[in-house]
Amino acid sequence: MSRITVLLLALLASGATIRAEQMPYPGWGVLLPSEQLRPAQVVYTPGNGVTAPIPLMPLTAPTYSPEAFRRKIQGKVTVDVVVLEDGTVDPDSVKVTQSVDPVYGLDDAAVKAVKQWRFKPGVKDDERVAVRISIECAFSRH
Repeated sequence: MSRITVLLLALLASGATIRAEQMPYPGWGVLLPSEQLRPAQVVYTPGNGVTAPIPLMPLTAPTYSPEAFRRKIQGKVTVDVVVLEDGTVDPDSVKVTQSVDPVYGLDDAAVKAVKQWRFKPGVKDDERVAVRISIECAFSRH
C-alpha cells in the first residue's frame, strides 16, 4: 500500500472527514465558467465594403507632458486601435506603432487620449463591426 493510501485510511479510521470545498482546486487545464474564453472577435480593416469608424466630437486631445514641452520634443505618434461595435476603443488593442517620445510621456499621452475617444462604428453589410484603424496624434509647440 502506498503512503498516501495508508494516510487516508488512518484519517478515515480516526473519524476525520474530507470535504471537497476544503480541498484546493487542482486546475489541471479545466477552466471554471468564469475563466472560459469568449469566442474570438472578428476585426476588420477599412475597405472592401467595410466603412471606417468616424470620430465623434469633441475628442480628448493628448496633453503635452511638461518635460517633453520643456525639451521641445515635437512630432507624430501613430497609434493602432480597434474600434468596437459600440463605438468605443478596445483598451487592450491600443498599440503605439510610431513613437515620437517613449521617455518623456508623449507616447503615453497619445495612448491615454485615444482610449477615451468615441466613434460612429464601422459598418459591413449594414451591421456594426469592429474595425482596426491607425490614428496620428501630432505634438507641436506652435
